[in-house]
Amino acid sequence: MEWFEFAPSSITEIGYGVLHGKDLLSCEPDASVQDLLSYLQVYHSRIIETCHLTNKTLAPAAASNFLFGSTCWVRQAEAKTLLEELFTKWTCADGSPAPVIFFGYGLHSDIKELRRQCSIDLLTIPNIVYTLQTTH
Repeated sequence: MEWFEFAPSSITEIGYGVLHGKDLLSCEPDASVQDLLSYLQVYHSRIIETCHLTNKTLAPAAASNFLFGSTCWVRQAEAKTLLEELFTKWTCADGSPAPVIFFGYGLHSDIKELRRQCSIDLLTIPNIVYTLQTTH
């Protein structure tokens, strides 16, 4: 997630990737990272209400430099629904909720901002079985 670096720190864009465990079953045990990443589905959304907010210091051109696919435009309410469904819509073959491993860069800040701005508490979503922070 990216948010405006000045108050009120509104979320301006959301990027995420989905890698299904079932897709990895067809990979060879010695598959390269590149082979594994070929199964990654990547998404990028910009928030219509905050798209005019441009960061000057922190990742100043990030919004227009998404290199992994196309960008879709969503309203804030749609972004909240998108994020809620991202963690809860996956199911196993038997219909039970699929476990989700949530990992990324700067997650502590993202978790805090999602709670503050969208009333989404990722720490209470039962599908999320593990969270991996890639930075301090």
